[in-house]
Amino acid sequence: MMAIYLNEDEFGNDAACIGFPHILLCMGVVVMTSNDLYGVHLGWPGGDSDVLIAELANLIAADGVADDMRALYGCCNREIRFQAAGDKKRAWKAEMAGYAAILGFAGKIYGFCTSIIAPKDGTYVEYHPQYLQRQCRVYYKRNEKMVYAGGAAPATMHRYNHHRGMVVPFGTEPVTTGAAVTTTPSNKGHLHEVNYVLRMNSFTVP
Repeated sequence: MMAIYLNEDEFGNDAACIGFPHILLCMGVVVMTSNDLYGVHLGWPGGDSDVLIAELANLIAADGVADDMRALYGCCNREIRFQAAGDKKRAWKAEMAGYAAILGFAGKIYGFCTSIIAPKDGTYVEYHPQYLQRQCRVYYKRNEKMVYAGGAAPATMHRYNHHRGMVVPFGTEPVTTGAAVTTTPSNKGHLHEVNYVLRMNSFTVP
């Protein structure tokens, strides 16, 4: 299976799978079109998050699919990302609605709060598309139970440099090119799949 793995400030697209290592303060955002997934790994709220979402919108527009966005996802640890907010679900919805406006997205927005597993070092989150259903299957694991491989960046990945205020080439430094679960007798090397009925929140923006 082809896949891309996005660390903080990285964005790109892959039709089969997008994984996000070490989601702690961050958020893994994914836009689903009819035939592709576009993702971005955002840092702390504010800062350059709006800029990164705009860069993702530029990529989607450049690929000619700005009118083909079918669903929007944003998974994070809301207890940490919105620790100063009284209503953390409302804070998440407000942030996602803002990103939808930048993207020009209208439709269903989904999100899962990773705090249910009390991760010590963040959470690995992985999205698999179900194009006919216009939804993704979402998987997760504590980051400390994952092992990552490194290699050259694929052509479908990009990185935003905060200091230079622009998208810059990866050069020769390695990026994450694989993710595997540390196998134990209890997990058998498998990720958890989100309980969509109990854990996946959703709302619609017009």
